Amino acid sequence: MAKKTDKEENIAKALDRTLEDELRLYKQRDILMRKAFASDDPNDLIKAEQIAKFIEKRDEDQSKSIIVDPQALSTGLGYKEKQVSLSYQLLRNMSRTHIPKAIIGTRIEQVTEFCEPQPDKYSPGFVIRPKKRGHFAEDGDDKKLTKEQKKDINFLTDFIVNCGTTSNTWHGDDFDSFTRKVIPDSLALDQLCFEVIRDNRGRPIEHIAVDGATMRLAITQDQSRKHNLLGQANNSLIVSGDKISGYYPSCVQVYHQQVLSEFYPWEMAFGIRNPQTDIYAKGYGRGELEDLISTVTNLLNADAYNANYFKIGSNPKGILRVSGNINQSRIQELKNSWSAQMAGVNNAHKLLVVESEKMDFVNTQASNKDMEFNKYYEFLIKLTCAIYKIDPSEIAFPMQGSSDAAPMFEGNNEARLKYSRDKGLKPLLRFYQRKLNKMIIEPWNNYLSGDYELVFQGLEAGTAEQELEADIKKIASYMTPNEIRKSKGMKDIEGGDVILNPVFVQSQQMAKMGGEEANDFIDQSEESPEMDTGNPFEKSINKEFEELFKD
Repeated sequence: MAKKTDKEENIAKALDRTLEDELRLYKQRDILMRKAFASDDPNDLIKAEQIAKFIEKRDEDQSKSIIVDPQALSTGLGYKEKQVSLSYQLLRNMSRTHIPKAIIGTRIEQVTEFCEPQPDKYSPGFVIRPKKRGHFAEDGDDKKLTKEQKKDINFLTDFIVNCGTTSNTWHGDDFDSFTRKVIPDSLALDQLCFEVIRDNRGRPIEHIAVDGATMRLAITQDQSRKHNLLGQANNSLIVSGDKISGYYPSCVQVYHQQVLSEFYPWEMAFGIRNPQTDIYAKGYGRGELEDLISTVTNLLNADAYNANYFKIGSNPKGILRVSGNINQSRIQELKNSWSAQMAGVNNAHKLLVVESEKMDFVNTQASNKDMEFNKYYEFLIKLTCAIYKIDPSEIAFPMQGSSDAAPMFEGNNEARLKYSRDKGLKPLLRFYQRKLNKMIIEPWNNYLSGDYELVFQGLEAGTAEQELEADIKKIASYMTPNEIRKSKGMKDIEGGDVILNPVFVQSQQMAKMGGEEANDFIDQSEESPEMDTGNPFEKSINKEFEELFKD
């Protein structure tokens, strides 16, 4: 490698000094900014805020790729219209048909199980907790909550339950009704929308559910400029809101193709569960019902076929063939008598009488068409459930090949529907949880004593009996009773620092014995491998745990 010249070394040293000076300036600026924001002088606060806005000011979008169809931005509406073969209202009507409605209704009931503060760790509910740091943060941290943290958690819990501060509890929704409004929009339209109302300090004071069918993604100046649309000098192409903290309004509310209101990202939650990169999707998701258009249509056709079959159709049991020279009036009399005595609803079982060489009866019911129709109907139901990732037995359609399990939240983990929980309910709860944290909890963290998060818990929790059984196994293998008691917030007890394992106890006793006494003990243990260790503590600790968890 060639040796650097003096000139090159001087340039390298100068660059190093420049980098060090720049880093030192950054550190000094950060220190000064923190002092300014902590100052009581209004002038310092105003200057610090101006500098912060200048620092946070974002350049125009520097990406080279396009993420939306440029032609979609030239509609002159000020927003991006979603391209679907069905309108929002038709999608809602589809969601009200029997099978999708049963699926969506089931999911709503399951999600609302988590809309109350978790009463205990075995029940579904939500908790507000200090934010976990790292990928392997455990729930069983020994760190206890401070008095200030408990106060913050109680405040955030009440805020979520009441969908706002206590002054807004009488005219708004509670968390249960709020969830019953926004989750159907997510499952039917893939647009979960709610507005977050803030006070003058930027703190959330209330959140209200918004009709997802009226919300559209806005066309901003950045997008228009990037696609060379501002040169058209058409102000209706873009939203009129100013740029605040580097952001333009992200979505608008539309009524009869007229923009009513504009919302910045921190004012309106626009939740999409199924995002896609398709530039023609214009940033919108693709809901399950958009993939089920033909399936739901076939379900409706099958229902209409069955309904008309019994309403205006005919279902004759057979054909009566009459032979010989029989008077037509007698045949008509036979027809009338049969219809009066045997025909079903709207003559569904009326008899067809024809002339022939003799009288006999032709059965028309021996067919496998009904079975084929039933299989096709089952296929449509299973296909709809597969798209929504729910087991048919959860909507009262236990079919061949479906899991035979108890209803959700009844019984222990083994009785729950694992597929529906892992593939359907859990992702929905996780999506809902992220939106609530981003729009409500995170803004409040700037005004509280710490960082908190909302977590839905109880879906995978076991029962008290299962936990007791697990603790007994731990005591008999690798943990002492005092370690178990400490994990449950209980005090240590005398004699509780020994693992209650017969082999371990025998080995400890053998270590204290020697010579013939040890050999005698070994012989005795071989003759009676299941002998009592003589330690009554194991019985007492088991009894204590049973009393603790018997409720």
